[in-house]
Amino acid sequence: ADIEQSFGSYNSKITRGTVTGPISDTVSYRVSGNRNTRDGYIDNLQPGRDAVNDRNRYALRGQLLIEPSDELTIRVIADTSSIEEDCCGAPFYYNDPGNAATTTALGATILPDDIYKREIKFDRAMETDQAQSGYSMQLDWEPGSYSFTSLTAFRDFEETNDIDADFIDIELSGVLQNNVDRQVFTQEFRLQSTGDNKVDWLLGYYYYDADQDSGGNNRLGEFARPFFDSRIGGIVSLVESIAGAPTGSYIESGTGRTSEFNLLTTSHSVFGKLDWHINDKLTASLGTRWTTEDKEIDARMTTDAPYSAIDFTDSSDPVVATLAGFNPAFPTFAGFVQLFRPVSDFSEKRSEQEPTGELIISYEYSDDVSLYASGKRGYKAGGFNVGAGAGGADFDKELADAWEVGAKIRAFDNKLQFNVAAFSQRLRDFQTNAFNGTNFTLTNAGVIQIDGLEFDTLYAPTPNLFLSFAGSYLDAEYESYVGGPQLVRPAGSTPPLPPVQDLSGKPLSGVPEWTFSSSINYVKSFGAVEGFANLAARYRGSRNVTSEQNPIADQDSYVTANATVGIRDADGFWTVTLWGKNITDEEYTDALFNSVIQAGSFNAYPGDPRTYGVTLRLQF
Repeated sequence: ADIEQSFGSYNSKITRGTVTGPISDTVSYRVSGNRNTRDGYIDNLQPGRDAVNDRNRYALRGQLLIEPSDELTIRVIADTSSIEEDCCGAPFYYNDPGNAATTTALGATILPDDIYKREIKFDRAMETDQAQSGYSMQLDWEPGSYSFTSLTAFRDFEETNDIDADFIDIELSGVLQNNVDRQVFTQEFRLQSTGDNKVDWLLGYYYYDADQDSGGNNRLGEFARPFFDSRIGGIVSLVESIAGAPTGSYIESGTGRTSEFNLLTTSHSVFGKLDWHINDKLTASLGTRWTTEDKEIDARMTTDAPYSAIDFTDSSDPVVATLAGFNPAFPTFAGFVQLFRPVSDFSEKRSEQEPTGELIISYEYSDDVSLYASGKRGYKAGGFNVGAGAGGADFDKELADAWEVGAKIRAFDNKLQFNVAAFSQRLRDFQTNAFNGTNFTLTNAGVIQIDGLEFDTLYAPTPNLFLSFAGSYLDAEYESYVGGPQLVRPAGSTPPLPPVQDLSGKPLSGVPEWTFSSSINYVKSFGAVEGFANLAARYRGSRNVTSEQNPIADQDSYVTANATVGIRDADGFWTVTLWGKNITDEEYTDALFNSVIQAGSFNAYPGDPRTYGVTLRLQF
């Protein structure tokens, strides 16, 4: 048995436990579980509201290992987990002065643009609930010169969330609720050779079936219309007048859209691999896979916001044509504040077939040095965007061609281990999240080229001291991305920007050139007690963290460090560990996004602050 209890910052409490043992000569079990609670570390200054970004989750997992004979092994696993948290708060990283002045005039409390104060003030809930469970059975049978494996699995996942999307204490955005219910069944069969052979082989089949129901309820808040009237003058009122609509009926509080989606996915794959041991040192491996995937989506949209019925990109529409007569830019401004774009119920299907494979040449130069080279073709299926604002827009499959050469080196009686690899990847129709002005949608970003070098080193100069150092260099750019997402500027900005921009030649969003990590681990015996200490650091280089490459989202490099120190008895019965994470309280963010409704402003998720605590562990 293994029992562990941690206490830490923000009233953190983590309990873990594992029990394992035999039931009979042929059956054994293992049961593990954990409970994780913590107060939030982003304070909500709204009266009556608790801090957000808390922790409240648990997980249970049970296993049975059945060995009825030397040839047959059966492993059965069941698990369940739950999350009920107030997540996630995103303070303003930059609040456009015009937006700030308008919301202040409407009664909002505007906090300083400092995400690291970890303060917010919003008036609605920020709730995320998840529940999932899974079951699997793996059967391994090895009668002689071959082995057979069957892996059957089922997983059920449910999530609901209710959030305050505008992150302020007046309602620009009203209700924003989403839900997902997904069931996934998979089956895999593998047949492969065993023993020492000139040629090793493997054949397999994989089946995937998913049924996902999702939906949402998105409503406008009380102050959406006054906010837009202030930011773009009386254009919405002008559209009402042209269309003959009742005054105040466009962008009306409480109106919006509900959506229901059903997405079915079925995939079949057959695969095989040959390992040809040409001699004692040289091996050639060839793998191939053929995948077919079918997706079917059925969507139902209910919109009670009459402003959403107008397509402001259709110049032949009488309302749009009349509006353009006042000013050619007016249709663009009017469409910019149309949070629910015209969309209808739809049902669509898509099918794909794609071969993939790999070729690997490995050479054992000596007992301490091995070399390899590989070429691979990868594939990621296309699909449909599921969301009220995405309108079911589909995206194409992604293809990746990757080449790599590397070496694995051992030296000084295995005290030193060094791995290094150089690689080049070319991704066509790269799938990426892009902001379309009102929502994030998966889209294809043309061609991505990534060239890089990575290494990792482990060195143990003495039995007590272990050193590690790893790093990577990435030259990653959009080689071709002519339809990239456009910069989002405040409503009414002139002149209006084109709907897309050419990001060709720009660095890949969110990817730094340099990344390093290192650690020092020291162990010292004091008779019946052993002491240990560890210091680990990670460097992440500068990068831009928005899909549209907005200069405001350029992030500097940063270093985070974690540390542990503790003691344990020589037999491992008990352990006491003091730990700290982000011990220098480094300020950083890797997630920054356009503010909802408040175009031109940005919210961000700050990285976790410094935390510390103690962990007690018993093994018996």
